[in-house]
Amino acid sequence: SLSLPDGAGVLLAAKKQGTPLDARVAGIDFGAELLIRAERAGLRVFLLGGKADVAERAAENLRKKHPRLCICGTTWGYFDRNGAENVRVISHIRACRPHILFVCLGFPLQERWIVDNLHLLEDIQVIAGLGGSLDVWSGNIRRAPSWVQSIGLEWLWRTAQEPKRAKRLLSLPKGLVSAITTKECR
Repeated sequence: SLSLPDGAGVLLAAKKQGTPLDARVAGIDFGAELLIRAERAGLRVFLLGGKADVAERAAENLRKKHPRLCICGTTWGYFDRNGAENVRVISHIRACRPHILFVCLGFPLQERWIVDNLHLLEDIQVIAGLGGSLDVWSGNIRRAPSWVQSIGLEWLWRTAQEPKRAKRLLSLPKGLVSAITTKECR
């Protein structure tokens, strides 16, 4: 029930609609802060997403950075989200008893999966869709330097590292124009 303004386009659209936001909050930054708090509080974290071994490598790297962090389980993100495999994934997550679940399937898959399965994960205190965070934490992808982030071009940095994302990005200007020109219903 919390939406983060994760993207320069969101900030621009909000400003154009007369509801400017103070700052961009990247999902990975939100997740990193949650990990610090989870480590301090002794909370259990589960990582869901990425290709084979990505979540496991991310968990290893996060444990090095946060030695007292309890990552209670991981699983990859390439599973059938509509059948028996989904049931097995949910059973695995529930058996690990996390307080926090990071779902890193990318937009909009992660949001749809969370909505579709939320009723089966009621014991989890925080479920966050964090896109490609596991790829960064695993070391597969380098995050943009802070100066690139500060000028709102982190998306371009990611596209340069992963050219296959370019096709998906072509649909963003259409969505941005729609968001800017649509008046909010009151």
